[in-house]
Amino acid sequence: MTSSPFEIWNRQLDRFPANGKRAMYLAITVGATVVLYYQLYVQGAVATKVLADLDMSLTYFILGQVVGGLIGVLGSLAAGLADRWGRANLVVYGLIVVSLLVGIAAPNVHSSLAYMVVFGLIAGVEGVVLVATPALIRDFSPQLSRASAMGFWTLGPVLGSLLVTVVSSNTLDTHHDWQFQFQVAGVVGAGISLVAFVGLRELAPQLRDQRMVSLRDRALLEARARDIDQDQSTRGHWRQMMTSRILVPAGAISCYLLFYYVAVGFLVLFLVTTFGYSDARANSLATWYWIVNALSLIVFGVLSDVLGVRKPFMIVGGLISAFGIGWFAVATGDSSTTYRLFAVIIVVIALGTGMTFATWMAAFTETVEARNPAATVTGLAVWGACVRVVVALSFTALIFAIPAAGVLADFGPHVTHTSAALKAGATVPEAELRFLALHGEDVRRAAHNAPKQWQQLWWVCLAAQLVFLPSVWLLAGRWRPSSARADAQRHRASVEEELFTLVVRK
Repeated sequence: MTSSPFEIWNRQLDRFPANGKRAMYLAITVGATVVLYYQLYVQGAVATKVLADLDMSLTYFILGQVVGGLIGVLGSLAAGLADRWGRANLVVYGLIVVSLLVGIAAPNVHSSLAYMVVFGLIAGVEGVVLVATPALIRDFSPQLSRASAMGFWTLGPVLGSLLVTVVSSNTLDTHHDWQFQFQVAGVVGAGISLVAFVGLRELAPQLRDQRMVSLRDRALLEARARDIDQDQSTRGHWRQMMTSRILVPAGAISCYLLFYYVAVGFLVLFLVTTFGYSDARANSLATWYWIVNALSLIVFGVLSDVLGVRKPFMIVGGLISAFGIGWFAVATGDSSTTYRLFAVIIVVIALGTGMTFATWMAAFTETVEARNPAATVTGLAVWGACVRVVVALSFTALIFAIPAAGVLADFGPHVTHTSAALKAGATVPEAELRFLALHGEDVRRAAHNAPKQWQQLWWVCLAAQLVFLPSVWLLAGRWRPSSARADAQRHRASVEEELFTLVVRK
């Protein structure tokens, strides 16, 4: 039965919605994803302030991200198990919980441990919701427009990150406390939570558990729905996802996104500690990445749907982003690299990443559908878990790969302030002089070593990009537009034939 406008639990639709409502549900889902990523990433913009205010070492902070990533793994897997509660419900009530944690709980913590507990809770809920949202996008978008739809969904992390940098770069100079950034994110989350609570709906299982190639399939899928046994269609769905055609691409794209993960969490820290940028200037540079990435996702998602192919875009995009990351690594080793040059390099990386990821999401969901369309959320849960495992492992490695960053984050500001006071001839307390004597040489050595250590990390990110490329051959889809058009024509004829058979039988 179709849910009423004021139903707060049963949100299922027993028929495909008209295009206007379908667009509305897709827009709410994308909006929810944007805000969730904004709330998850907001700490990256004020990481240096959080460390200083809560007297937290960088190592402790990174370990907190690792633990949060592992909790997110559990959340992603739980989304596959909890899907019977409804994908829309997971999104709606997950949004509410995350908004309360970000807007109220996080700004009121007074210790590093309390902060990490709150972050762990946020990461766990996020792991659930950010599996449910692409599942909703898939449900409402046929395969022939899947890349466009997934391009819009992937705007979630991109626009979420952009929202972080825009808000922070325009408010940090007037609102110096990090808590303000969390409070703004909480208010924004409360707004989208209300919209989703009132307006978000999902397809009934009998409809979404089928493969929709084009919108013309709707009548046939509705006719079939009455004969579908959901328990039968989802039986063994976890086992069905444990195949190389699912696991290898999920792991490979997680490795491909290594640069993205580091950029989200530590690009500001890198620019502040290694090139001496202010927090606001570092965030404004990151804005270039998110704007170009957002445009790339949409443009290449649409082109992929027009041509009917995904794989060529993944290969070309992967090579472009790999080139950009290599260039970024070289620039990191040159202390004279300008803001403008960094911006150009970041634009290249963002362009390639957007081209790759929008088409990968479309191809991956189509690969899962080819295995079992009723197991879509299970396949996405596998992907979500892979992403968070790679994040946890990479952040753990970060502690050992860039020890200089920890020294600069923990002691650099204090040493710099004291050294400046001495040069200006100001009277410096004895405790400050002892601190300078104890850590001054360590900071000087770390400042010398940091560019090389970061450079090595960027080379690892480049290698991870190249590792991704062979996995493209495992995904569903054609290489040539002519082959894709022939497949679509055969499918259209098959649908018309089956519909005619159903009418005759009646």
